[in-house]
Amino acid sequence: MRILITGIKGFTGRYLESKLIECGHEVIGLQSDLMDAFSLNREIKKVQPDSVVHLAGLSFVAHSNKKDFYNINIIGTYNLLNSLDSASLDLKNVLIASSSNVYGGEHKHHIREEDALNPANDYAVSKLSSEYVSKLFMDRLPIFITRPFNYTGVGQSIDFLIPKIIRHFLEKKPQITLGNTNIHREFNDVRNVVDIYSDLLMKPFSGKIFNICTEETHSITDVINMCEKITEHKLEVKIDAKLCRNNEAIKIAGNGQYLRNYTQSGGVFNLNDTLLWMLNKNNI
Repeated sequence: MRILITGIKGFTGRYLESKLIECGHEVIGLQSDLMDAFSLNREIKKVQPDSVVHLAGLSFVAHSNKKDFYNINIIGTYNLLNSLDSASLDLKNVLIASSSNVYGGEHKHHIREEDALNPANDYAVSKLSSEYVSKLFMDRLPIFITRPFNYTGVGQSIDFLIPKIIRHFLEKKPQITLGNTNIHREFNDVRNVVDIYSDLLMKPFSGKIFNICTEETHSITDVINMCEKITEHKLEVKIDAKLCRNNEAIKIAGNGQYLRNYTQSGGVFNLNDTLLWMLNKNNI
């Protein structure tokens, strides 16, 4: 199968490319800028993909220019889907990667796909908007949507929490400054996520929405303690109130039952496996 991936050079895209090639597929990374509709139309007609995975987008919540979220995540998604629609392709499926951020922070745990959506920042609003854009094309394109909860792994930007912590341990820093370390979140492994994506791409799931989650949470303190045990390095944690968000939910986790109805992939690596992998200096 010929699979086109947007954002193939990004954190998730690199792992998904390797997984799909390993499974025997032809993988092509989109070269056009998603904001350039003309180039996008021309490239898609040339590539003639069987399936498409849309990973490209802005994902760092604290990104300084908030307009970028709306331009890239919404307009970019529209341009891609409009080009796919115009090309009259015989597509098996189109995977749109959204985010669990669309649920907001009011749900405590075991969030289901049908639970209320309450995006609380520009990133989340842009991802939910991209879902609504996708729904405009669902009568003509075999689109399904994924909402991954937090995941990490080797190669993720240190703008994100777990890579930041890992970097401090690898560099034997004496101290790290963090926000609320008592919050509990999911920390899935990117390798689990791409296993799920690869499996889902083999089946037609038009119109469906899937949480990509572990259903397990760990506090930031848990992560620090696990890293200390692995590295035998003690890291002093300094709490900065400026990094603590107001009314932040203590525990957020997804319900993965709906996904399990369709695939059993994605549960190979637990958090300890992930931290061991990231703390291996040979993987830097």
